[in-house]
Order: sequence, then structure tokens, then C-alpha cells
Amino acid sequence: MFKKSFCLMFVLIALSTPYFAFAENEASAFLSNVCCEKNRLFETYLSVNTEVCAFIAILEFDESKVEFREATALSEDTVISVNNSEKGKVTLAFLNKNGIKDEVLKLTFKAKADSTDITLNLEQVINRKGEDIVLSRVTGAMITSYSDTADKSNNNKEKKTRNF
Repeated sequence: MFKKSFCLMFVLIALSTPYFAFAENEASAFLSNVCCEKNRLFETYLSVNTEVCAFIAILEFDESKVEFREATALSEDTVISVNNSEKGKVTLAFLNKNGIKDEVLKLTFKAKADSTDITLNLEQVINRKGEDIVLSRVTGAMITSYSDTADKSNNNKEKKTRNF
């Protein structure tokens, strides 16, 4: 009898700990990799694998290689605020009252030079219940630019992903 009550009590305590509550809400986010022509606009998409209602996204990049142009919401229910006053850094505040997953934002840049990375950090990620979501992995984008068609065919053969 003692062993059964002890085991039952242990299971109840374990299930009520924050670790188990956060484990079911773990999520990952990433930017899509891009192969584009120099001096042209390109788009990358910010995606999450779980439903989110709000987050702060911080994008960092080498401004001599890419130039941020705009962020576009992919849902009518989404509101975004963009702060790009700091060179090489863009901060986006994202809010969607209903929750959204998969591709949530379209980001437009201009390729200025050779290949570069765009790092991504997400903060204050919130689900529909108002709970914090723990991000288990956040992946930035690798931007590969080319100047002629020969370079394009070579770059398309090599798919690279970088984790940040």
C-alpha cells in the first residue's frame, strides 16, 4: 500500500512541475534560406512550428551585404510593428489575437554583396492562453547571392543551413 501511494504521489508531483508544463509548449522558429541575384530584392519567411499569438523578433545582419526593406504580415489578423533605427538590426513586434503557425511573416531585403547570414532571436513568445512558449531551437537564414546564371546553378546545388 505504501509503495502504491508513494508512486502515485510522485507522479502527481512530477506532472505539476513547471518542466512538464513547458515541455508541451516547446517550439522552434526559423528563417528560410535564400539564393538570389545581387542588387535584387528577395524574400525570406519567418516560420514557427506551433501556434503563437505574440513575440518580439530581432534580426541581425551585415548591412553592407543586405538591406532590410519591409516586413509583411501573412494573416489579416496580424499586427506588426517594425523598428529598424539601428544599423544591421531590425526589431519586430508581432501580435495575432487568434494564434497562427507555420509561415507568419514575410521579410523583404535587398542583396548588396556576396553571401551572408541573417541571425534570428525570438523573445517573449506567447501562445493563445497567454503562456510563455519555450523555444527549443531558433535558426537564422543563409543568404547566397550571385551575379550571373553560372553562379546560380552552382549555388542551387549546395543547400546550406546554419543554426544560431
